[in-house]
Amino acid sequence: MKTNKTLKKIVLILIILVVSFISLCGIFIKNTNRYENKIPEYNYGMQFAGSRVIDLQVDLTEEETTIETEENENQEAETTNEEEEQEPETELVPVNSPEILTPDNYKKSKKILEARLKALGVQEYIIRQNSGNGNITIEIPENSQTDDIIGVLNTTGKFEMTDAETGEILLDNSHIKSSQVLYNTETNGTTIYLGISFNKEGKQKLKEISEKYVKTEDEEGNDTTKNVTMRIDEQEIVSTYFGSTIENGEITLPMQEGITDVETMQEYLQSTGNVAAVIDNGNIPIVYTLEDNRYVFAEENNTINLIKIIAIGMGILGTIYFIIAYKKKGILASFLGLGFVSILLLLARYTNIIITMEGIFASFFISIIAYLYLIKLLKELKNKQVEELKPIFYKNLKNTILNLLPLFVIAIVFALQPAALVNSFGMVIFWGIAIFFAYLVWFAKWIFVDLECKGGIKAK
Repeated sequence: MKTNKTLKKIVLILIILVVSFISLCGIFIKNTNRYENKIPEYNYGMQFAGSRVIDLQVDLTEEETTIETEENENQEAETTNEEEEQEPETELVPVNSPEILTPDNYKKSKKILEARLKALGVQEYIIRQNSGNGNITIEIPENSQTDDIIGVLNTTGKFEMTDAETGEILLDNSHIKSSQVLYNTETNGTTIYLGISFNKEGKQKLKEISEKYVKTEDEEGNDTTKNVTMRIDEQEIVSTYFGSTIENGEITLPMQEGITDVETMQEYLQSTGNVAAVIDNGNIPIVYTLEDNRYVFAEENNTINLIKIIAIGMGILGTIYFIIAYKKKGILASFLGLGFVSILLLLARYTNIIITMEGIFASFFISIIAYLYLIKLLKELKNKQVEELKPIFYKNLKNTILNLLPLFVIAIVFALQPAALVNSFGMVIFWGIAIFFAYLVWFAKWIFVDLECKGGIKAK
């Protein structure tokens, strides 16, 4: 019986060591000629990862446009082989007409950009606007998605569904209700779709368009299909026709078909999501130009290394204390504490928590609570008879639940906040308490109570 109990404890220690190694070092798998870590990277905030700052300035330039006059129209209608057609008259027109450069449009532009940031899942950002000239400065974390996000921010977002031949505008932003990313997997691969839902007016227009722009053939079998083209900022998304009348006001546009690998699928999901973020939040009333795009180094580049050293030092001191005070049970408690920290770090990666100084403080705070729980539990169980172990454990657990309940409520409230600093703190505390009860309490009971009771000996 004693051998069996010892074996179970050794197996638990080995499992904790494997989880800790994966959490701290990762899992490296060879991909072509290099090894890749399959564990997600930490999502560091601007404080630690640095940031990208972009300056969007109101476009005050002029562009040359053709003057539409009756004389020009007649010249275009007449064709002659004897004399060259005269150049049409042109004039310089402001990209942004003076009447749209108003404080209200400045505010609306900033509001739309902020909505796009939220739609793209950017939790930490700074957006400032010069109320006098409308210029906007945006600061976001530096990561693998930064360039894509900047591309979305630097898009006016003018959506149009037009006649593919004449260019006549059939639907625009004013007719859109919402958009989303969809996908469907079949035997030949996965297809990514952009789903667009139209409002009441757009729904009626879409029905009429879908009845007109269809695939047809004339009497001689020639293709006479009428297509529509969908564009954002004059850039074509897709050109297609309708197979049937659409009465529900919703369309799904295939963005990519036959995807067979996860990496390509993620890429198209991301790019289609970017299009949805632009369409969903309307077009910016003012045309901006990207004047500056610069990387700002993190002010605390060495802080993370210092924090790691402090964490290792605290872990070593905790282990020494456990061993001196509780001998063999102290060693087991040290491994349980190591497992708690390792699982918390893994969850921070997989749940994409933004690592801020507040989040790091929360991780230290909840880890200290975990270690204090183990200390208190071992102290209360020390030198107790077997029949006393369970009542003592459950009494301790009841008090722990009552003490942590207010903290759990605070964590949920903070985790639901959009501000990255508050959200980071709340998310770490939330997952820390979840691990505390799902892992630490359960295994502490199994090792220090259940196994001791089966052994029929007094806890030491």
